[in-house]
Amino acid sequence: MESEYLKQRRQEKLGLKEKPVKKAVKAIAKVSDKRKVGQKAYRKIVKEMLAENPNCVIKETGCEGKAAGLHHMKKRSPATFLDKRFLIRACNSCHLWVEIHPLEAIKKGYSLSKFK
Repeated sequence: MESEYLKQRRQEKLGLKEKPVKKAVKAIAKVSDKRKVGQKAYRKIVKEMLAENPNCVIKETGCEGKAAGLHHMKKRSPATFLDKRFLIRACNSCHLWVEIHPLEAIKKGYSLSKFK
């Protein structure tokens, strides 16, 4: 006795029945539509803040002087991502320093604890 699957396959091979059309696989988006809107607003804030004052605020050892971007004093979250109160201008060197020395950065006021 043949299974239903084998009957279908035999008919497909003989050309009596068409193969089912497979749908194209759609790749998962790297960035969601909601995040794209947030990123666009963030880039606008960065551009405004750096146009206002292009100097690095942190001024730690190895400071380049000119800010390359913004540092989130409170780690990025949906609540603080676009809040200008928690953004400060930082050069790449100082931004790296803050990330490597989190406790010193909190003491000096460059970062805020997410637990407070």
